[in-house]
Amino acid sequence: MSQERDQEMYKENGQIVVLKYHHFSLAMNASRRMQMWSAVNVDYDASKRTSSGRAFFGQDRWVFDPRIPQKYQLGDPDIYAPAKQIDRGHIVRREDNAWGDTPTEIEFANSDTFHFSNCTPQHAAFNRSQPGKQWPGVQGLWGGFENHIQRDLQSGDTRACIIAGPILNPNDPSEDFGTGPVQYPLVFWKVVAVSTRDTNGRRSLRTYGFRLSQKDVVDRFGVEFAPGEYVRYQVALSAISDEAGVIFDDVLLRADTHADA
Repeated sequence: MSQERDQEMYKENGQIVVLKYHHFSLAMNASRRMQMWSAVNVDYDASKRTSSGRAFFGQDRWVFDPRIPQKYQLGDPDIYAPAKQIDRGHIVRREDNAWGDTPTEIEFANSDTFHFSNCTPQHAAFNRSQPGKQWPGVQGLWGGFENHIQRDLQSGDTRACIIAGPILNPNDPSEDFGTGPVQYPLVFWKVVAVSTRDTNGRRSLRTYGFRLSQKDVVDRFGVEFAPGEYVRYQVALSAISDEAGVIFDDVLLRADTHADA
């Protein structure tokens, strides 16, 4: 973490707590009560996934992570229930994480994504790839980009590491829905790390950083109910560090495909 953001993190015994789940890990920003970053290992090999779809796992059930105090996790009463246009936006996507060698592993991996530590307030017209007719002319940027990544990993090497989080700006808008003021992020970042093979069969790491904003749909619709085509959102990992305060390992920085742009 950058020095100025380190003091905001949830710590125990002076050390940032990294919460480990099936296939992913994350660290919490205690001041904002949501994650600062998460990192997930993804494998879209069809043999490691159920063919039954989302209905196979039953009804979604969001829970607090019992390993850290609830006061450091945003829950339904704080924003998700009263702000009717705000989704519990997965940072580690459910479908990205729902893979494994056994049905039990797949089920646990799916369920782990439904911890409040893994969601942030996202406008439905940003979070959902197909938001619906109540948000005319809008295609959800975050959900659409998630689908793009999935499509791109369907052949060849189906594995990737995806690092993501919100950019928690001190000037983010704030709403009080009865439990105290809640600042919700307007901008999110995502880094996709993949292995590529050159014409000689040699493998190398490539990283792609993206910055995606929900400001336009928040401005247009409010929050209360009253690379492909995404190349234009690609930014250097160093730019993400400047805004989010998250420091990337030199291995990822050297592999950044947008570093010199």
